[in-house]
Amino acid sequence: AATKIGVWQFSLTNGGGCSTFDLELRYDHVAAQGLALTLWRHNGTAWAKVDNAEWLAGSRVKVSGLTPSGSALGQFAITGMMHSTILLFR
Repeated sequence: AATKIGVWQFSLTNGGGCSTFDLELRYDHVAAQGLALTLWRHNGTAWAKVDNAEWLAGSRVKVSGLTPSGSALGQFAITGMMHSTILLFR
């Protein structure tokens, strides 16, 4: 099962708008320690993996060129999975 590291929701206010945006999030490095991290974005019906996430030093993740849906920039989440090793014996 995935460990939830954080969930964020962003929106534009006062009638603001944009055609694309970049996003950079900082997450709890203690909660993420030893986990393989994934950034997700909610597409209105389900969570979709953000493939172009760039994992940076200082417990940060950056993604560029996102498109908003109306005034909603979206919900984003970081999850982590334990690294594992599989050994097969015959």
